Amino acid sequence: MILATRLYDDFMLYLDKYGSPYFEDSEVSKFLTDAEIALIKEIFDFRSKDKQTNFKWRGKFENNSNIAIYLEPFTKLITGGMADKGRITEANVAAGNGGRDYMYILNLFLIINDKRVECKWLRHGELAECLRNAFTRPDECTPKYLIYADFLRVLPEDRKYLWEGDFIEYPLGINYDSVTPANNINSQFDEIMRTELVMRAVELATVSIRERELNSFTTNELDIKQV
Repeated sequence: MILATRLYDDFMLYLDKYGSPYFEDSEVSKFLTDAEIALIKEIFDFRSKDKQTNFKWRGKFENNSNIAIYLEPFTKLITGGMADKGRITEANVAAGNGGRDYMYILNLFLIINDKRVECKWLRHGELAECLRNAFTRPDECTPKYLIYADFLRVLPEDRKYLWEGDFIEYPLGINYDSVTPANNINSQFDEIMRTELVMRAVELATVSIRERELNSFTTNELDIKQV
């Protein structure tokens, strides 16, 4: 866990070299939260075949027990190869985690003939070739899944499965409130990731600064032309 006050102080310290621009507490909180989500997405990018793009940060992220954004493993029934994503949220509620939506699937397993078999992620563009090729076609030994908007499709899909998975949910979101500190919400990241998180938040803030300057310049140009 990283205290919101610590993140805010570091953020303002790093931002000082950009001329100490003023941001409301709510704006700083949003920069930090957006940076947190962006970092998770970089670490667990489902578009990557092995679902990760940053080995260094994933190791630090997964190996630290203070990070509390993993869902507990659970088991549900899949019928006809379709698994409703709502079941993941239901399982999260049952585990007492508040039922927040999940961001990424870390691991997915099917219980087949009393054995736990890994189910691997499949790109939509690879589906046709995968089904045509006898060597890559999903079967009970090498099942695969595809991600859709509201459900997961598990192949082969002509049977019922019990499935078990580990998921990572959206973080609570960081909140810093200088007026009412009781409203602060700390980051669920471990302290070891504090500098990386703050630097990413500062990058987002600098983009915002440039946008302000551009908008101000455009407004001034319009005022001059009107005169």
